[in-house]
This record gives sequence, C-alpha cells and structure tokens, in this order.
Amino acid sequence: MGKRQLHSFIALCLIISMFSVFGFTGGQKAEATHDLVNGNQFYTYDEMVTDMKELAAHYPGLISYKEIGRSEYNRPIYAIKLGKGNAKVFVNGSHHAREWISTNLSMDMIDEYASAYVNGDSIGKYNVRDILNKTTMWFVPMVNPDGVTLQQYGLTKFPSADHFKLINMNEGSTDFKRWKANARGVDLNRQYDADWANIKNNKPGPSWSNYKGTAPVNQAESRAISIFTKQIDPEMAVAYHTSGEILYWNFHQTGSWKERDHVYASAIGNMTGYDLVYPGPNPSGGGYTDWFILKFKRPGFTPELGNYAGNTHVPVSEYPTIWSQNKYVGLYVAQEGYKLYVKSPRYKPEQKITVYINGKLFSYDEDAYMKDNRTFVPVRGVFEKLDATINYNGSTGVIKATRWDRTVTFKIGSKTATVISANGTSTVTFDTAPVIKDGRTMVPIRFVANALNAETKWDGSKLTASITDHFVKNSKVKHPDPIAVTINGETQNFNPPAHIYGYDTVYLPLRNLLTAMGAKVTFANNVVTAEKDGKKMVINLKLRTISLNGKYIYLNKPVILDQNTTMLPVRVISEAFGFNVVWSNDEWTVHITTDDAAAAAQQTAEEAPAVETEAPVETQPVEEQPATEETTENVTPEETAPVEDTEPAEEEPVEEPSEGVEEPAEETEEPVTEDDQSTKEQLENGHIETQSVPNLEETPVIEEN
Repeated sequence: MGKRQLHSFIALCLIISMFSVFGFTGGQKAEATHDLVNGNQFYTYDEMVTDMKELAAHYPGLISYKEIGRSEYNRPIYAIKLGKGNAKVFVNGSHHAREWISTNLSMDMIDEYASAYVNGDSIGKYNVRDILNKTTMWFVPMVNPDGVTLQQYGLTKFPSADHFKLINMNEGSTDFKRWKANARGVDLNRQYDADWANIKNNKPGPSWSNYKGTAPVNQAESRAISIFTKQIDPEMAVAYHTSGEILYWNFHQTGSWKERDHVYASAIGNMTGYDLVYPGPNPSGGGYTDWFILKFKRPGFTPELGNYAGNTHVPVSEYPTIWSQNKYVGLYVAQEGYKLYVKSPRYKPEQKITVYINGKLFSYDEDAYMKDNRTFVPVRGVFEKLDATINYNGSTGVIKATRWDRTVTFKIGSKTATVISANGTSTVTFDTAPVIKDGRTMVPIRFVANALNAETKWDGSKLTASITDHFVKNSKVKHPDPIAVTINGETQNFNPPAHIYGYDTVYLPLRNLLTAMGAKVTFANNVVTAEKDGKKMVINLKLRTISLNGKYIYLNKPVILDQNTTMLPVRVISEAFGFNVVWSNDEWTVHITTDDAAAAAQQTAEEAPAVETEAPVETQPVEEQPATEETTENVTPEETAPVEDTEPAEEEPVEEPSEGVEEPAEETEEPVTEDDQSTKEQLENGHIETQSVPNLEETPVIEEN
C-alpha cells in the first residue's frame, strides 16, 4: 500500500469513527457513558429493581425509592422519587401486562433527568435543575409486576398449583403474549372508581383482558396506586399505555376545566405527534386517569406508546422512536405542575433542602427546608447524628443539647444560645430564631455549625447543604493494629484491645482497665460509675456527659463504644485517677504505672546500689504522639456503633429513648465561677478541664406532645 493509499485509508477510518461516535443512527437515542438504564432492551421486573437501586445509589439526595404495596403474588410495587420540590407530579406505567415498554420509558426518564440535573444540563428547552428543584416527580414504573412477568416468561415464574387457572383465564392457551390483566385475571385499568358501574365490554369473569373485577379498587395493585396517589397529592398525572400513538386526556371535564386541560393535552400532542382522542358523551370509565381527573379535578393524561401492535407488546425496535417522542413530556408536566401548585392552596413557600452530615445523606421524618434564604434543619435529627442528645422543656421552650465536649442551651423564639465547653462559657448569636414546624423544632443550619464548632457548605444550584464535624467524624477512624498495654510492667489482655482512634488518640476499655487497676466499676440505667481511692467518675452514655467528683469534664475526644464496650482516651482515665502513662511508638505499647507502684519503685531505687542499665525506650505522652506516615497510611475508617443504639458488654441493656423531641424537667445552670475559668490554663498544660454543676442527678425523659 503506497503512502497516498495509506493516508486515504486512515481518513476513511476516521470518518467511520466519527459516524460511530456522534451517533448518526437515524434518530435513535445515542448511548451516553453516564447511562445506568438501557431502555432499548427486553425489560423485566428484575431489571427494573436492579436499575432502581443503582440509580438511588448513584444519585443520593436526588433519587430515592420505597415500596408502596405488594402485588397479588406478593411482588413489591415500587415508587421512585426524583427531585426536591414541594410540587409533585406522578408518572406510572405497565398497568397492563403486555405494555411493559412504558416501564422502559419511565426508567429512562429518571436516568436522563437525574444526569442532566447533576451536570447542570438542559434537555431541549427545559432547565432540568430548575425544574427538579421546584417539582418532585414520582414514578411507579411497573404497576402490574405479576402480569408483566406472566406475559414475558409464561407459567415458569408462578406456582404450579396455579397453572391450570392461569391457562383457563387465557382461554386454554399457554402463550401469554396477549395478556393484559394482573395474574388474578383482573384488568387493573378498569379498577378505579370512575363511573365503574357503567364500564363497557366487561368480561363476565377473570380473563386475560377486560374483566373489571367484582368491585372498584379490590385488587392489591390498584389499591396501592389509589392510596399512593392520595398520599402524594400530585398536580398532574400521566399513565403510560400502548399502543397506537394517541392521547387520552378528557373524562367528563366541562367549561374552563376542560379548556385548561385541552391546552396541556395539545402541548403534549405537539411534542409527541400523538393524536388527541375526543370521547363521546358517555365514555367508558374505570381507568386511572379517569379517576384522577374526577377525584382531583386536575389534569391527567394517558399516552398510548408505539404503533398499533394488536394483542401483544410493542416491539423493542420501536423504543428509540418512543423515547424521541416522549423525552420532554415528563419535564413539561413537572414544569406546568409547579405552576398549578403555586396558584393552589397547597402552596408552601418553604423549599426542601438536601443535607449531608459528615459525607452521608441525612434523612429524618421532617425535611430540611429553606425559607427567606435561611436553611432550617430538625434539631433532634441533626444533633443526634452529631452524637449529641436533646432534652426539651415544653413549658419553657428551653432546649438543652449535651455532648462529651460541650453543653448547648437555647430557647424557642430566641436568637442566642449558651455553649459551655472546655474553653469556658460563650454565647452564640444567630439572625433567625428556632421555630416549631409540624411538631418538630427547626433551627438554622448555621447555628448548628457555630454551636458545635462544625463546618457548613452550601450549593445553591443543587439546594444542598453539608455539615462536617471533625469531633464525630474523626472518632470513626480506627487504626487497624491493636495496641499492647502494660500495667506496672505486666502485659494486659484486654477485650476489645486498645486502639488508636481519630488518628492520634489511644483508647482503652474502661471496665477492663479500671478493674485491672483495682477500681470498682458498676453499670445501671445507661450510667457507668468507676470508684477508686475516693475518686468517682460517672459516665452517662445516654446524655453524653462525664463527671469526676461532682464536676463535669468536657472532653476534646468523644467516648466510643467498640464491640459494645465503653472506650475512653487513656489520658482522661490516667489524669482522673492519677496513673502515669507513657507511649512507646517502637513497641506500639502504652505503659501504665500506678502511684503506689511508682512510689514503691522509687523507695527501692533509693535503697538499692546504683547499677548500669540499658537506655530506656524513648517515650512520649499519648496525646502528644504525632501520627507517623505509616500510621496515617494504614488507618482505615470503621464505623463504631452509635452510643444510643448499642449496649456496653456485660452491662445492663440501654433503654432506648422514644421517638419525638424529649422534654426533661426544667434545669437551671449556675453561673460559671472564677475557679471554673481558671482551669483553662491547666487544660492547656495537659490537665482535665472541669465545670462545676449543682447536681449530677439526671432528669427524667418526657415525650413531647
């Protein structure tokens, strides 16, 4: 091959590659690298469930799913949530078994819209991020999982005892390609309470098609959809079916109601190319959108996908055209649904917000929201995620949050909070006061950050806030290598063993250590008590407080539960009970010496003649030990059990708090004294900071109304 021929060949290859890359496929949807859903395939119930879970994992905070019921054969019926807005619209598919290509379309919409949202892309003229920040789209991609499975697989997925009955409903045939009904032989789109008594062409009994059942909404699938629709209260609904490329939109609307819905239907017809159906004065009812239109007085649409296929499914080869016709429909419905919502009595000015706490999606029974450019979060949910406990006094509106490192006290309606920590007492001021919303206390997210010394970030384009609290986050990091412990020269066998948490702090099992030191350790009602030589340490696992001889100790590291055992920083224990602690990095060992043993050793040394000894191993205090390069590289995150969810080993069960905001009897804080403040200097020199308290008896927990 000559040079000119070679150049021509290379050019031809490049041209062919360009055609492949840029997708000159006759209007077919080009596959993008981000696609998680392949709509252009034989699409089953199992495939849908797999894709649903992958989408939720790939787009946390934007996509979630839940089970809304079970089919007649106990298959879960799933609803998928996409978006963050208060307005809601509803899209469903596969009411009829053979019409499963509508599931392909629903799932593809979720995937494409989510990808565009994250990337800040538009689809056509639609700003996806703006739309999904205002409107939440709910999808039930497969209303009839039993029927779809029967149509696709035949009898193989059903109990052999039911085969005869299924064949009988199919008029003696084992070919189920024409099947429309659920697996009980009831047509689900003839099940809704919309002129149900006058449905035309009804079969006399269970059949592969057109049997409406013995009563409206008496099938598991239709009942689940009816209940779910009432729960989400959507502004618009779309129920996808096949086939014929037509659009149903009218069921007994009149006047301005009909004119309004005709405008929406005409827009959908124009973007899809589907012909609008204008029914006569007595249309046959029972359909989902028939019921939605009559029940909610809001727009409902039934597009029939694909060319007319007769009594079977639309072939997958038509899917690229179906996608091209319908890819804007969901966004149009979401956009127009928001406009209806704003004009309705359902409108709420609060904008829902997505919150991440230490990198994990925060979920609670009351959503975070933004109002007047301030983000509010549920105080109990957020503080508990940050290892604090909340007490609420309903009569005074005073809320008290306690954590190992601080106590935060504030009041409903007040813009200030008092924070007591190892650094003393300070006042936090914020420009918006905490409020009560739907029985939950909501506080500005900035207040949480300031009160707990955490960091916040805000992404306005995605309506996402994040809180990072290193006090909690770092405590979850556990060095994989256990640490050896000696007491007065004897090696200890602790279970669990000592470990480094948070990169630089040695933790020991409290009970094991103090028992080995001759202390008395007891546990009752979530309270660990350790007594030795007239010193008494009290650790309240529920309220996250620790005291020594009647004074609170504010830690710069949290108490940790490891294998259901209470773990404390070794320096806290040593300074509380007078132990001498040194760290040997070479030995990876903590050496503990009691005062008695140290005194005895000193007396022996004074009486004994001087002898030469080898140089001692270089040691340094535990909490001053720098994290070596090797240690940092080998640290692996490991989630430790949350305090409120686990019980210390060999101890009485921890009583779980009730749900809702707790209300203790009102407590009063004594002012901080000069003696209390003077200990700050001691803390800086390695001593334990304490705070005087009037009474260590814990107040009872009272459930908020």
